Amino acid sequence: MSESHDGRRELMSGQLGLWHAQQLNPDNPIYNMGEYIEIHGAVDTDLFEAAARRAVLEFDSFCLRFEGAAEEVPRQYFDLRNDWLFHVIDVSRDGDPRSSAESWMRADMRRPVDLRDGELFTQVIFKLEEDLFLWYQRVHHIIADGLAGSLMASRVAAVYTALLAGESLTDSGPPSSSVLMDADAEYRASEEFELDRQYWTERLSD
Repeated sequence: MSESHDGRRELMSGQLGLWHAQQLNPDNPIYNMGEYIEIHGAVDTDLFEAAARRAVLEFDSFCLRFEGAAEEVPRQYFDLRNDWLFHVIDVSRDGDPRSSAESWMRADMRRPVDLRDGELFTQVIFKLEEDLFLWYQRVHHIIADGLAGSLMASRVAAVYTALLAGESLTDSGPPSSSVLMDADAEYRASEEFELDRQYWTERLSD
């Protein structure tokens, strides 16, 4: 892990825009991003949860937390605890299991997220039948972009497959997101940033 995991960091420019937009309209769930994957075949939900927990720690932007009162500059920090709630929901006995699962997901997507104290992501396995499952992910845009879902899905699949086979993974997953934070901070402190800002200020002056 990078030394940047210790202490608080400024938000990156893109994050800062999302932070202020969410503060202006805290009840708006528009920044929730979600998807689900249909899994055909038996799923060991304990191993799947273990794979998801490992992947979340590896994709450490999922471990970001935020703080700052309305008049303060917001800060972010890594909280690498792994005790977040992984949902396993059996809807197989419902009259329409798929509708039950989709209703749960739609309700979750519509739920506003408190950036200071709320759940910035959700992981759920729905059991529809003995050999049919849905894996649902929801994440707030301030900690991930649209590519995160497919990257997380690929990583969880790799870890789950290895755990199921009793094999060990030799790689450690992606680089820490602190690498991106460092690059953003370096750019904003650079002469290039000042030149870019001057250019766009002039272009948009009217």
